[in-house]
Amino acid sequence: MLLNTVIISLNQFLPMALLWVLLLQCDIGPSLSRISVWRAVLYSSVAVTLFLAAAGSISQWFDYRGLEVGKIVLLVGIYVSVLGVITSYKSGIYKLVAITLASMLYLSHFVMYLGSYWGQDAKQGLLIGSILGLGICLSFCILLYFILAWLRTHHLQFLVLTLLACHSASKIANAVDLSAQIDLLPSSKIAFDIRAWLDEHGIVGRILKSLFGYEASPSQANLVAFLSALLLMGVVICWRVQVNTQEVVKELEHD
Repeated sequence: MLLNTVIISLNQFLPMALLWVLLLQCDIGPSLSRISVWRAVLYSSVAVTLFLAAAGSISQWFDYRGLEVGKIVLLVGIYVSVLGVITSYKSGIYKLVAITLASMLYLSHFVMYLGSYWGQDAKQGLLIGSILGLGICLSFCILLYFILAWLRTHHLQFLVLTLLACHSASKIANAVDLSAQIDLLPSSKIAFDIRAWLDEHGIVGRILKSLFGYEASPSQANLVAFLSALLLMGVVICWRVQVNTQEVVKELEHD
């Protein structure tokens, strides 16, 4: 139970924390929209509580596939919110939306897991496993935060944006996989298999999966979805960078 809790807590906490770190470091242009921690915690807490309260009813929708459909909507919503962060100077609201949706997606699943085993004389294992998983997650995210900050100070912002683009594109790929699992989309063949080299269930594989959706044996639909979402995100980022450059040039000419 202890090991399972550590793994599950990492799987649920790490993607949400990584998104938060990436959004903290992804500002483009002169207007910096920071994330209000208290507002993010408040909105996320309310959203997760409401989602859990309605989970029983939602699960009966769409022929008892409501929770899965809800996860697909949340995954797509996170991607769209990140697009809003990139395209808008006043991106704070989009960052809050992205974090709130991620909390609904990941924290609600973790709370359901805790609730299902809490009354089975496993409280100590659940608590210790959750603390260990959260500690590992926080340690990695703090390290990543300072690495991204170093990249920004050394004019390597494009690497931060590339990582954000890959991370958000993985949400669309995950949504496609989940849609195939519940028969909303047809299943497709495996594009390639490199599990013998690097399995996504290992330590490194789990980190890479949380960072940018690494799959050792992705389906063709998963690969196409990821590349398409990544291409769209790349185009939007290039457009924003070009707009910012033109505005800076105009300000210099005006001065």
